Amino acid sequence: MRWLQYRINHRILGTNTLLKKMNIRDNENCSFCNNFPETLCYLFWDCNIVKHFVMEVHQWLMSSIPYLNFELSKKTFLFGCPQLNIPCNDIILLLKYYIYRCKLMGGFLNLNAFQNHVKSLIVTEQFVATCIQLVKLDTFTKVWQDFIRLRVNCFELLFFPYATFQIQYMLKINLLVLCHKIRS
Repeated sequence: MRWLQYRINHRILGTNTLLKKMNIRDNENCSFCNNFPETLCYLFWDCNIVKHFVMEVHQWLMSSIPYLNFELSKKTFLFGCPQLNIPCNDIILLLKYYIYRCKLMGGFLNLNAFQNHVKSLIVTEQFVATCIQLVKLDTFTKVWQDFIRLRVNCFELLFFPYATFQIQYMLKINLLVLCHKIRS
């Protein structure tokens, strides 16, 4: 996901406006609303469809973690916020990635699908902390403690509509079993 933030920071992410200037696309309008030219700011913040979705995600986070209190602005959303802890910035980056992925695939923004992305990120972070770097489990718990309750159980992820996550999850299970066998 670093590549996405790098491209946003350097204004080289493939928006429809940029692609039209390169003669790759004929239409420069937003992929979601099709009303205005799709610039970086418009794609990630100014589009009413995206803005509504971002606020929906923000409300979900605020209701899931009661004492989590942060305001989203265009600047905070596009570039992150040093005052926010690492998981909040990671989730904001994951949200931008999800929006961009939906744009590329011609999909719709869906809160349940995004929640599964977040849950998968947490499962992955915990897997890395426990299986690959056993010392880092305490660090994982401290950093992600507020978000751990968002984790999915094994069966939720198996019914996730995107096959790539099913495959990733099965690989994680196989790696976890392998690491357990190695440690034994």
